[in-house]
Amino acid sequence: MTSEQTIQKSMIDFLFSIGAEPYNIVAASKSGVSDILCCLPNGRFLAVEVKKVGGITSALQRYRIKKVIRCGGLGIITNNLDELKEYLIKSKIKLDNKLNNN
Repeated sequence: MTSEQTIQKSMIDFLFSIGAEPYNIVAASKSGVSDILCCLPNGRFLAVEVKKVGGITSALQRYRIKKVIRCGGLGIITNNLDELKEYLIKSKIKLDNKLNNN
């Protein structure tokens, strides 16, 4: 079984590859903050809550994702990179953007 940290790393590497600016949140000042917070190449905000297969999302984590969406950002709870890619495509985010990641 893949660990949440391994899944997060694959997602962060992917987000960097499309020109996004992702941050892996290890400790936050608020409970329930998503594992990955990201500015996408088009300026949209993305919050990703990563759970390993069978992992349980807390009510607060679900609330925070819903709040991001209500504020106009993108938010997803997922356990794999392919699902994140599919969500971004459905959200009309280009996955072939090649910006300088410096």
